[in-house]
Amino acid sequence: MFRREKQAVDKLRQIKSPPPTVASVIETLVAADRALARTAIDEATAAGGDEEKLAEAEEEMQKASEGIQKGHPAQAIAHYGNAWKKAQQS
Repeated sequence: MFRREKQAVDKLRQIKSPPPTVASVIETLVAADRALARTAIDEATAAGGDEEKLAEAEEEMQKASEGIQKGHPAQAIAHYGNAWKKAQQS
């Protein structure tokens, strides 16, 4: 799912002079993926998941935040996907 949303954001960002609704859609996708990753990490933490994997998940969350700050939402989504995966592995 994260891969498909990243692809969608990549395509949306290719629109020249996008209307404000495009930016809103991108923000919504990023926020949803952030919430999914955060929920997975929080649930894995509560269940006593592997601390090393959870630390890696948190690193991915930080990388996602940096991607957003740099204006790279697709990159952020990829990092949220990695964070979710690490949480699942924990």
